[in-house]
Amino acid sequence: MFINDLPQHLKHCGHHLFADDCQIFFSFKPSETKTAVDKINSDLVRVQEWARMNGLRLNVEKTKLICLGTKIRVNTVKNQIRNYPIKFIDQTLDFEENVRNLGMIMDENLTWTAHTSDIVKKVHFRLKNLATFRHVLKEDVKKNLVNSLIQPIFDYGDVVYYNTFQYNKDKLQKAHNNCIRFIANIRRYDHISEHRQRLSLHKLETRRKVRYHTFIYKIFTSKSPNYLFSRFNFFENIHAYRTRDANILRIPLHFSGLMTSSFTVTASRLWNGLDPPTRILNSILKFKKFALELFRDYD
Repeated sequence: MFINDLPQHLKHCGHHLFADDCQIFFSFKPSETKTAVDKINSDLVRVQEWARMNGLRLNVEKTKLICLGTKIRVNTVKNQIRNYPIKFIDQTLDFEENVRNLGMIMDENLTWTAHTSDIVKKVHFRLKNLATFRHVLKEDVKKNLVNSLIQPIFDYGDVVYYNTFQYNKDKLQKAHNNCIRFIANIRRYDHISEHRQRLSLHKLETRRKVRYHTFIYKIFTSKSPNYLFSRFNFFENIHAYRTRDANILRIPLHFSGLMTSSFTVTASRLWNGLDPPTRILNSILKFKKFALELFRDYD
């Protein structure tokens, strides 16, 4: 593919590649805005030169720019950057409040509010299409339809927005409750707890916790992907007989709320919170079974 050698032409920015989708990024402090803009612009010029050498035409209309961080820092950078615009193909790129990234909507403060609203919208759209047949389909058929057509919408990327605000989680759960009402053929304001238990369906919070812990387990057992595994540090020089301290992670220093809810800090805390025998399980199936039992109370 043409795009595979693009990272070799970047001098300052980091990058992520997925198929023909390319993202370049640069991390900096608000006080370093001018220097950061100069480096980003220089790499964007290199991208243009790479495209020219490969006979490719770049679409500036599909190029999106977003600044991620706390509200104060993002606003500070935006105010400063008016004097140091980021340009691509002779056009100034304006900051977006939300951008779509591999099907997920990222907002500049990583609240995931726009993304959770998009999930609810998709779920209700599919429920509306299925509602026409709610009285003619058997309950097990409706359950299978929800599991195959709607549940993946909730599950996709849930480990990414795991630490979103509680009101976003509540909004998602209400949409999931409507799925149970569709399956059980009950009215809008009827309680669904007994039906959820009868249908052997779990709350979204339970599913998120199980999937998040399983994701962490896969990272540490497979040591991949490297760009995530390399962010974690295990305590070294621990005696083998001290099994209570086996596989303990160093929790990174964190002072802001955004850093506290970051993947590295959250994953480290959750992993350290597991019992030592659980952390050394040698089967993903055993780990999932344990995690499901551990978080069943959330149902």
